[in-house]
Amino acid sequence: MSNKNNKKKESENNSNSHENEMLQAETNSLNNTAWILFNRFRVNNQWELCLPKWILLAILEPIDSKEQKNINIESNILKQEFGEIFEAKLIDSNLYRICIDILNRYIEFRQDPKESLKNSILNEIFSILRVESEQIIENNIKGLSIEQRSVLRYMIHQDVQAKIAFIRVTLKNKNYSIYEAEGYHCTKNPYYHKKINYLKKKCKDDNDCWQAEYNKWKTDYEAEKTKYNNFLRENEDLKNKINQLRMENKDFKIEIIQLNDEKEDIRKEAESAKNEATKYQAALGKATNVHWGDDTNNNSIQLTKDIQKLEKNVDDLAKVKGRKYKINEDGALKLLQKYNIQISTEDKQFKLILSYTLQRLVVEFIFEIAKNLYKNLNKDDDNLESNIIYHTEKLVKYSSKLVDERKGDDKISDVTPIKIRQQSYAILALRGFVDDHRLISQQADKLIKEMEQYREIVDIEKQKEFKVETENLIRSGIQLCFILKTQEPVPKIKWYESGNSIEEHAMKGHWTRGEEKSLEVSLCYFPAIIAHDTQDHVYHSAAVIVQSKPSKPNFFQRASNTVVNAARNVVSNVTDHKNN
Repeated sequence: MSNKNNKKKESENNSNSHENEMLQAETNSLNNTAWILFNRFRVNNQWELCLPKWILLAILEPIDSKEQKNINIESNILKQEFGEIFEAKLIDSNLYRICIDILNRYIEFRQDPKESLKNSILNEIFSILRVESEQIIENNIKGLSIEQRSVLRYMIHQDVQAKIAFIRVTLKNKNYSIYEAEGYHCTKNPYYHKKINYLKKKCKDDNDCWQAEYNKWKTDYEAEKTKYNNFLRENEDLKNKINQLRMENKDFKIEIIQLNDEKEDIRKEAESAKNEATKYQAALGKATNVHWGDDTNNNSIQLTKDIQKLEKNVDDLAKVKGRKYKINEDGALKLLQKYNIQISTEDKQFKLILSYTLQRLVVEFIFEIAKNLYKNLNKDDDNLESNIIYHTEKLVKYSSKLVDERKGDDKISDVTPIKIRQQSYAILALRGFVDDHRLISQQADKLIKEMEQYREIVDIEKQKEFKVETENLIRSGIQLCFILKTQEPVPKIKWYESGNSIEEHAMKGHWTRGEEKSLEVSLCYFPAIIAHDTQDHVYHSAAVIVQSKPSKPNFFQRASNTVVNAARNVVSNVTDHKNN
């Protein structure tokens, strides 16, 4: 018996040696290598080595392979199947524990693919299989296609499943139905007819189920058919109503035709009037038209938008609330007194009133710059705008004088001064004071210095932004003044002072209808822009803060106020004399 075992081992060693030689000789030939691997993994009497062989193929499958999902399923099935084989006492317990340990480590490798764990598993598998030239075998397995490796795993698994099927039907395990092992059987299997009977019964049950479903749908169909017939009757009733509405609609159409005829007559009259007006306008000619078209930047609608934009930007520039700002209370009170505003720094409205007052200061500053531009005469390019303004005003003055003092009946002469003014200021509005202009930068520094007497910006980043915002605001304010000069007539900038009466059509503020008679202006922080010849045409209403009118003092109050004021003057004179 011992001699037989020795001969068997010697034969296996010779066979392995022969296969190794073939593997080394045929490494470059894919077909020969594949067949050698097929023969090596082919099932033989040592079926207990199926699991190590299967794990060898599985662990060498690339991690990103599409077979990984199937390998995961197969590994769990193999673990269960080898457990049944072990319970049937058909495998050595030591070999079973070794194989299951390798399988568990492989499952661990799938969850955390470490190279060291992989090499450890491969070394143990090669040791169990007693093979040489492990690296050649590993390389050749990797050289196979996905399909070839899949077939080899399937071939190994089939042998295990065949034994499992035999174990189950032999031991008649109640936990397994004959139909659960259908993957292990073929048509020659003695249990196949049982499967056929099972399928026939299942087919009959399915047929009964579908018949019941059909009967249900038939009943539903009859119910829907009844609903459909009811809908048909309702539809007929609706058709009758539609016919009635059509008759009424016909009468309406006749009435509409009559109204359309009347409309056409009115349209023809309007067209005739329009043509007459067009002829009249054409006779005057474009040369005498001093109004801007809607497609220009100087039309009245765009002017109103520009004024509103300036007002918003001034409001942003004059903010005093927030951690970025610090109020100089002494300077702020002096500024408020300049505009006859009496308020305590503790008053909740103090910051709001100060912000409005700063808006008044900023707008006056910008308009004053625009008003005095003609004084900056110089041949330097930085004063080009001032030179244009100066000579434009001179040319307008002398052309107007020419029209007044020289006789003539043409229409062109009358509008020439207007056209000169409009075109000159139009080009200034479009191209005057481009970025980085010295005058704008100087005036911005001057305005910032003025505002710092009343409110400082303590945030460094905000200070940088504020310089740019101030320059942009001054530039846009001057351009707005240029646009005002392009209008005919030139609009008037009107400030309302403290104590002025409320003019609803030219002011905006917070009051209710009917109480304006008892109110007066406290502060006007943005002026009204009105047509020069009439206040009925308001481009922009003045923004004002209102206050109640003071009650008229009686004789004794007036006398008392006179005495108090005289006393204050005396005290003031004495104080000034002492200081001097």
